[in-house]
Amino acid sequence: MPFYPSKPTINPKLEEKAQAEFYGLRSNMERFDPSTLSFEELDTLRRVLLEADRKSQPNSFDLSKPPVVPYQFHKFPKMVYDHKASKPPSDKTVRGPYGEELRHTAAVYVTRTVKNEEELQEALSEGYREDPPTFHKGK
Repeated sequence: MPFYPSKPTINPKLEEKAQAEFYGLRSNMERFDPSTLSFEELDTLRRVLLEADRKSQPNSFDLSKPPVVPYQFHKFPKMVYDHKASKPPSDKTVRGPYGEELRHTAAVYVTRTVKNEEELQEALSEGYREDPPTFHKGK
């Protein structure tokens, strides 16, 4: 069975030469003299060094202002509501051991979560609606 190394082995001199050609630098890095470089070559060298410095620095941030991912709207998952089964809040006066008490019962919302357009269409056909029920005091 043949052996395939994970990284091909390259002669270090050839790799250095290839990198120098890639970044637009001269290939004779052993006898490096900055005074012989043109303005464009110096500018390229500065950009390469700045990029290397940026990559070598650890990511740091202010702990009082941590980085946040910007909000992106997603249509699904989505909640749909059953208006017929949902119940409005109610106030009821009941007689207790210490006299009459006013008991408040919170509204009951019957909901369902849909994950895609097919489930949404199925829920809508079953009588669910996309808008939440609103309960008015008059009803």
